[in-house]
Amino acid sequence: MKKRFCILLLCLTCVFSFTVQPIKAEEYQREGVWIINVSEPAELNKDANLDSDKTSELETGVYMSYERHNNFYKVEADGEEQWLYKYPYVEVKEIVDMNNDSLTLYMDKELYSDPFDEDEYKNGATLPQGQYRITQKAFDWLYIDDGTYQGWFEAELGQAVFDNTIGEYADPEIEGVAYKTQIINYSDNRRPGYTMIPKYITIHNTANKNEGSDAQRHADLQSNPNNKTVSSWHFTVDDHQIIQSMPLNEIAYHAGDGMSTGNGDSIAIEICENSDGDFNKAFDNTVQLVAHLLADLHLDIDAVKMHRDWSGKNCPNVIIGEDRWDEFLTKIQEAYDDLIIPESPVVGWYQAVDGYWYYYNEDGTMAVSKWIASGANWFYMDGKGRMGTNLWIATTEGRWYYVDGEGKMVYNQSVDGCWINSYGIYRSPLWQG
Repeated sequence: MKKRFCILLLCLTCVFSFTVQPIKAEEYQREGVWIINVSEPAELNKDANLDSDKTSELETGVYMSYERHNNFYKVEADGEEQWLYKYPYVEVKEIVDMNNDSLTLYMDKELYSDPFDEDEYKNGATLPQGQYRITQKAFDWLYIDDGTYQGWFEAELGQAVFDNTIGEYADPEIEGVAYKTQIINYSDNRRPGYTMIPKYITIHNTANKNEGSDAQRHADLQSNPNNKTVSSWHFTVDDHQIIQSMPLNEIAYHAGDGMSTGNGDSIAIEICENSDGDFNKAFDNTVQLVAHLLADLHLDIDAVKMHRDWSGKNCPNVIIGEDRWDEFLTKIQEAYDDLIIPESPVVGWYQAVDGYWYYYNEDGTMAVSKWIASGANWFYMDGKGRMGTNLWIATTEGRWYYVDGEGKMVYNQSVDGCWINSYGIYRSPLWQG
């Protein structure tokens, strides 16, 4: 039976009788790639407004959209672009490209031509359990095209996990802040078990100033089996502890953007604002958590987003209201730099806590955007000073080089159908010189 999850804007209600402050949603628009399944004929609008002129009717079927404005999606119909509202019979999922990421599937899954579970989209093939490379993701659906199998399949309740991803932290503290896990059980409304590789970290405020509404109370809200709200998040942070409620490699419902990137590809952090707590300390504790997440997940500071970035909701409301977002990002970058930059002077190779290798010149500066000769090999340090691996590198002269999984420049071999000569230079496919 077709699932129709109503993935709502995050609201903490009912179980503990929280009083939640209303948070205004603003205009929201974004470019992307959305696939849309229209199960009943739908009216189209001239503009992204239900009160605008109706232009025509969109027949049932699957459509693509590359622009969203609030809950409207721009589609092409009758040779022109028009706006489709997300009615209950219009199912929308954002498609994101994967990097041929390795995934382990724990049970056989039927394959579909499109990422929707209607019988008409079944392609007749079954993907057996095993390890595969994934090229695209549409929220809860994954796409494979490996020459043997081609199509979309849905994986829930832990049926598939991307390899080499982090589920839980094991440390009892993060930079002196107490840390613990309280992972919630699988459920349709909070933890459906959809796998992900985090690409973003989304910051929220709880919008709950009630006394006692600290990290523990919010974690207990998620763990309570009587809580039927459709909302969840990965971490709650207050002035004295950090609690993890969801594995980092699973989707949570927090961003208010439906089956799109905010919910589907980001880690959610709720910062407590209870009146009997110290918000500034909770703010600083979150800075340390995010810095560690960036390092451990190999993400950069531009991966840190506000809830508002995904849905227009005025959240994190306290940080926005106090105009502290730039301060927040600056502190995160400083904390991140403290993690990866060696405490004492280093000359040569240095592996930081983020897992990357860096190279420090004799004057103590980091090698950035340059080749480094080490032993009999050449290594490339990118614009952030990190050693590249499994990567094509272009020069200003139009030449291409390739570094392998150990970061070494390759010679005299074909990579991706491109012949690399004895100087490590790619000339043209299968040209050997």
